Parts: sequence; C-alpha cells; structure tokens
Amino acid sequence: MKTFLRTLTLLCLCVLSLSALSEESVSPSEVLVKPFGRPDPNSPFITMLVSPLARPNGQEDIIPQTFRALQEVFGPNNFRAVLFSGNPEDIKDADLVLGSTGTYLRMPNKGLRDLATVASDLHPDPNKAEGSLFVTLKSRNDINTLEDMKGKRLAATGPNGFAGHDLALGELAQRGQDPDHFFSSEIYTHYDMPAVLTKLRNNQADIGIIRNCLLENLKKQGDNVDDIKPLLVKDVGESERCLTSTDLYPNWTIAATPRLSPELSRRVVLKLFSLPSNPGGLHWTVASDYSGADAMYKQIRRGPYAYLREWNLKRFWDMYWPWCLLGLVLLATGIAHNIRTGYLVEKRTRQLRESFQNQRRLEEKARRAQEKMASLQKTGVVGQMSLIVAHELRQPLSAISGYLHGIERLLDQNNPANSAMLSSGIGAIKSQAKTAESILEKVRPMRAKKVSLVLC
Repeated sequence: MKTFLRTLTLLCLCVLSLSALSEESVSPSEVLVKPFGRPDPNSPFITMLVSPLARPNGQEDIIPQTFRALQEVFGPNNFRAVLFSGNPEDIKDADLVLGSTGTYLRMPNKGLRDLATVASDLHPDPNKAEGSLFVTLKSRNDINTLEDMKGKRLAATGPNGFAGHDLALGELAQRGQDPDHFFSSEIYTHYDMPAVLTKLRNNQADIGIIRNCLLENLKKQGDNVDDIKPLLVKDVGESERCLTSTDLYPNWTIAATPRLSPELSRRVVLKLFSLPSNPGGLHWTVASDYSGADAMYKQIRRGPYAYLREWNLKRFWDMYWPWCLLGLVLLATGIAHNIRTGYLVEKRTRQLRESFQNQRRLEEKARRAQEKMASLQKTGVVGQMSLIVAHELRQPLSAISGYLHGIERLLDQNNPANSAMLSSGIGAIKSQAKTAESILEKVRPMRAKKVSLVLC
C-alpha cells in the first residue's frame, strides 16, 4: 500500500512538472521531483537538471517513467529533479542533465557525457529525430518561398531553443543566408510552442518556428491547425511521418556530469536500457552521431561556438592560425633577407671604399711620378741648352785664344813689320767676340723661355 501511494504521488509530481514546462515564466529553481524523506547519508544524493520542454510532445510520456527508474536506482530519498535555468554554472551542482541535443552540446567545457537518447516508433533512429518547421498562415499568400520570408517578423520559443529556434537558423545558414539579419525582428514565447501559432494568428509575427511533429500532435489532440501553412518543407526520407524544414538531429539526451562516478553511470545506463517501451515505442537507446548538430552550431556561431561572435586574440588565432603562421614565416624571411642584404651592402660598401682609397693612392703616386718625370725632363732641357751654348761658344773662344797666342808671339819679336799682322789679329779677335756676343743674344730669349717653363 505504501509503495502504491509513493508511485501515485510521484506520478502527480511528474504531471505537475510537465505542466510547468509549458508556462510562460518558469522559476530556475523549480523542483520537479522531490525526495520522499530524509536522504540516506550512506548513499549518494543525485540531482538531475531538466531543460524546459515545449509541449505538446509525443515523447514526453517517457519522462515520468525515467524519473521512477532513477528513484529505483538511487532511492526515493536520494534523488531529485530540478528545472534547468540554462545557466552553465548550474551544471557544477548536478549529476545528470536531461534535455535536447542543444542543451548537451552547449556545455562542451563542463565535462558532460551522453548516456542515453530517446528513440520511438516514429523516430527509430535516435540520430535523426528532432527538426524545425517554418510556418505561417495560409492566408499569407505573399509568403511562400525563402525570399518571401526575408525581412519578416519571427516568433520562436526562445533564443536558446533547439528545435524551436536554432535548427531553423541553421537551415537558413545552409541555404546561404545570414540568420542573424534574415528576419526584421524576433519575439519569444518562453518555450510555449503553441503560443508561436497564436502569435501568427494575432498578427504579432509573420513567420513561426515550431518543432517537427507539433502540427501532427496538435491534430491528434483535436486542435484545429488548418489555418497553418508549412514553409520550405524538406524531403528527409519515407520513414519520416512529420513535416520538417530542416535536417533531423539526435533526440532528447540524458548526460552525466563529472560528479557522477563511472559505477553510478553504469547503473543508470543499465536501468534506462532495461525499461520497457512506452506506447509509441518510446525507449532509451544510444545516439552515435552528434557531428551534424555540432557543425550546425558552428555555422550559426551559437551554443558551444557563441565565442566566435567575440573577436579576441585567441579566436583570431584559432580561425586564422595557418595564415598567421605563414605571415610569421614570411616576416621572419623578410627580416632575415633584410639582415643579409644589409650585411652584403655594408660589405660591398667597405670593399668599394677600400678600392676607392687604393685608387686615390695609386692616382697620387702616378701624379707624383709624372711630376718627377716632368722635373727630370725640364732638367734635361736645361742640360741640353747648356751643351748647345757651350758648343756654340767653344769655336769663337778657341779662335780668340789662338789669335791672342799669335799676338803674344809677335810682340815677343819686337818687329815693327809685324804691326800689320797685329792689326789683322786684333780685328779677328773683335770679329770672334761679336760672334760670341751674337750667340749669347740668340740664346738669351730662348733661355728666359726655358727658365719660365722650368718655373712653371
């Protein structure tokens, strides 16, 4: 009886918790599952964070079953589930996280590790389950194509919504659009996905983003959605029974934080995988490919890649390190080339300076040699002139000497008859003296000219 009452109480709490997920405002610290009594100090106390999940959703029935399973693993007094505020810092106080693939991927630095992912008959492949659908009103005949959607008002569940926001922006990026400036404005419904349709009907928005299968789920529960027109519907395979405008990505995921020990992680996985399937084939399995969602977040620079919107030195290096490395190599090469060129120029300049100095010395030496040679030539000219003068004067002087010797002989004889001969000898002496004088007169101007040349 006590076990039945506990189960009934847990189910009531789960129903209330799921209802709280669709409210406009949710307290970040709202407890979805409370411990039944005082925690057992000999067993670990486990806290699970649960992301807000937009309703209605055909897969939500697995959540109460999951809460009961985890209470069986850790004890009803040692387990609680708290609504996740979305603040990454809250991860440090939790052991398990239940949320979309977006929630899992947005915490890359928190050490999260996926343990299990939801699969169902509708989406048997857990890697391809969640997608987004662009919608508008059928009365909007002006909105049919991607170009028609540009510049319109958007309604979405929230800026961090996975299927209700990010996947649709990723589709726009894949189609070559800038998702940050594609819509004129965005309004959010705080994870109330049917409210997106209400925004369209109230003319508060032109385009809406909803999860794939939402229209089908609303039809099943009797809501009229005949006035809603899907946009950019994509063919993702015959097995997909829901309309989608995007590719499909992994389903809801339970991840463990570093606080959860490997042994407890193993017990959680064994328990979840042993649960029987719910109506619709809901069960926990393993997703093997999160790369598509990771690439999508990188393309739109959100989630784990939100830092790409902030320019800093680390981001610049991460994005352009090959070019930076090439630039550094080129810079180093340029510096080395400049140093080498400067060294070679200095060396060549020194060689040219030394060669010029040697040339100056040789020119000075040659000039001195030429001056010496010119001096020697001038000295030779003077010597030649002296020889010429001495040669020319030798004849008249010899004649005068001979005539004087003859006159001395005649005077020694004291013979008056020799007076004629004396007169003739004296006349000859005068004649030779005039000859010598004429030679000197001819040589004097030539000598003055030569002397001036020597002085020059």
